Amino acid sequence: MKNNTIQETLNSLGTIIEKIRKFFPVAENEFLEAGNKLALFAENARLIFDLSASISENMTTEMFSEDLNSLEHIWQNLRILIEDSTKHWEENNENFQNLAKYIQQLEVILVRFKRIVKQMSMLGIATRIESARLRENHQNFNALADEVGELAEMIFTKSSTSLQCCQVLETASENTLMSINQLRQDLEAETSAIEVQVQSNIQALQQHMNEHSVLSNRLIELPHEVHTDISTVVTSLQFHDIIRQKVEHTVEVFQEYRDALALENPDLSDLNLTHVEDILIRAIKALQLQDLHLTQAQIEMNDAVSKVSGNLQDVAG
Repeated sequence: MKNNTIQETLNSLGTIIEKIRKFFPVAENEFLEAGNKLALFAENARLIFDLSASISENMTTEMFSEDLNSLEHIWQNLRILIEDSTKHWEENNENFQNLAKYIQQLEVILVRFKRIVKQMSMLGIATRIESARLRENHQNFNALADEVGELAEMIFTKSSTSLQCCQVLETASENTLMSINQLRQDLEAETSAIEVQVQSNIQALQQHMNEHSVLSNRLIELPHEVHTDISTVVTSLQFHDIIRQKVEHTVEVFQEYRDALALENPDLSDLNLTHVEDILIRAIKALQLQDLHLTQAQIEMNDAVSKVSGNLQDVAG
């Protein structure tokens, strides 16, 4: 009966070791050495009571339970963080999916770690039962307990490493969220600036279109104004030509009169003085009228030139 119990204990230890080997890589020779020592333990099973009691006192399931609770707490916090982050930042699904994969892997490790704790708890119970029967010699069991303690220490070291990895993962998640938030703020600021610039460009384009419309209307009116100005100038030139002809005629009459007076024996019988006086009066009036019209024509000419110049400047502008 005792041998069967010992064999079951060894089988449980073997199962635990195989599970540990899957998650915590250890050299093959170390496991072989541990197997040899466990075989020695089977041969000296009746001598290991005291060390079994020591393991029962020092390696309680509470230690594993505390670590397990801590890992579960970390896992729950990370899962909550992932769920909240996934709701707010769907565009970063790839990063959070990778993070979720890591959490799922951690969850698998926790489940298997629970199994290990359960099996070690069962092993502790079986060891306590066997320790009650194996009180004769405990020295060899003490040595083996040291080996098991080293293995347990290795397990705890690996667990500590896993916790550190979880902390690093949590820090990376926080940094990722901060980066995403900063990127969102930068995009909002850049979008606002682009909207302001687009609005300004639209206003400038609208103003330019208004100015272009005014200029187009002005260009439509310009040919008529230029034609009117040219007609005014032509009319003034024609009027000036008429006045010039009258002045020339008056000058000819005065020249004729002067030539007649210059003769030594002027023949004044054919010269009608009244007619000459009328001509002089008309010439004076014509000259006065010519001066008035010349002044008016000069003003009109200046106005026409100013209009043409202004129209040309509008076209050039």
